[in-house]
Amino acid sequence: MRFYNNRIPRILVVLFFALVIGYGYFEGRGLIVGPTIDAPTQPMYVSERLIKIEGTAQHVISLLMNGSPIPTTESGAFSEVYALSPGYNRVTLDAKDRYGKTTSRIIEVFLNATSTPHTSTSTELTASSSPSRTTTASTTEPNTQATSSKVAPRHR
Repeated sequence: MRFYNNRIPRILVVLFFALVIGYGYFEGRGLIVGPTIDAPTQPMYVSERLIKIEGTAQHVISLLMNGSPIPTTESGAFSEVYALSPGYNRVTLDAKDRYGKTTSRIIEVFLNATSTPHTSTSTELTASSSPSRTTTASTTEPNTQATSSKVAPRHR
């Protein structure tokens, strides 16, 4: 009987320390893992001048796109429109967490400029799906204001 009574306190102490270590890992995983960015990584070939870069960033306090801050939601989602130059474009996403750790994601986009000056289109680049297209057309005539209409996305 005495042997049985000695094992119970030891088992409880071991369980207590296992729970403390598990909780410490759970709370400290942001320090261990650092910030992460989930965004498209494959080089993209587009014919639209405007693209929308979307993705998620985890464990971040700041997110920069080519040096300019972009907002994120509480869940880490971000969406930003970017105007491309003809030819090769490199978009750099930089994230920083509250402990000072940083990470970067580079998105390479090649623009084949074939659009007309009065029509602008945008492509959405998302981390979870293939690019989808949203077309926005606008025209400007002398002494009138610019008008715009949004066309439903087309699926490739």
